[in-house]
Amino acid sequence: MYSAEFRRDAVAMLSTSTLAEAAARTGASPSTLRRWASRSDLEDRPRSGRPPIQETADRVVEALVATAGARISGRDYSTRALAEATGLSQSIVARSVRALTLPVTEVDGDRELILAASGFPLVLFGFRRVVADGDDNEGPAVPPRRIQRRVAGITAALRTAGVQRWAQRFDSEHRQVSTDELLALLDGDEDFLVFDPLGEVPHALSDSAGARVTVCADFDEFAELLKSRLGECQDIPGSLLDLLAARVRHGLEGVLWRESVPAEPQRSSMISDSMEIS
Repeated sequence: MYSAEFRRDAVAMLSTSTLAEAAARTGASPSTLRRWASRSDLEDRPRSGRPPIQETADRVVEALVATAGARISGRDYSTRALAEATGLSQSIVARSVRALTLPVTEVDGDRELILAASGFPLVLFGFRRVVADGDDNEGPAVPPRRIQRRVAGITAALRTAGVQRWAQRFDSEHRQVSTDELLALLDGDEDFLVFDPLGEVPHALSDSAGARVTVCADFDEFAELLKSRLGECQDIPGSLLDLLAARVRHGLEGVLWRESVPAEPQRSSMISDSMEIS
């Protein structure tokens, strides 16, 4: 790459030499010299945006993390291991992973994750506040870094499955899961976070539920709120990660995961799993 000083000297040479002579003396092609001469600013131009390699790395890392399931907590999915598996530098991989989760310092467990369900055009997560004994918050029940990694796994699953593009799909598309069946899950005293790009959640439901139901039409807003809520959980069960990993290639259609309860299984169009922690 030619320096700014070299380009200025080459253009100055054109005032006393022909284009062919200047090209022969500088080694630059005539077309390059003409382009330099037509520019008023020959300084190095700043480059904006993320490097293309980072964008490619983001997609590769997302795909690997999305299908890791509960294994995301193991050594095989450390940034070093992912770098070795992909041939990318560890720093690039680390940036990709950081974009999928939250800082470990923000993990503060005072919630339980009790529900996760999805089917175009809705994604639902349910949480319950944990009442600690005494005034002190007990914090996460597991190492915070485990929660940090599992948050990345959930975010990656949503992105790899294409949930962020649901807003571009037609409202009239066939729905594998009944919207009414999903909306019926928004019941009880728990807090719910819902991705609803097509405005399916009735105003009457959200109004009556008050602050218990937070509805997001924008995926990026939903993803950031979800990372924050998941970071407040005492743990993120491995069974949920495994279920999402298994349904990624199906667009996360028909996912239903909930906290285990001693009840008979019901017939449903959604794939269910229990709260067994891997």
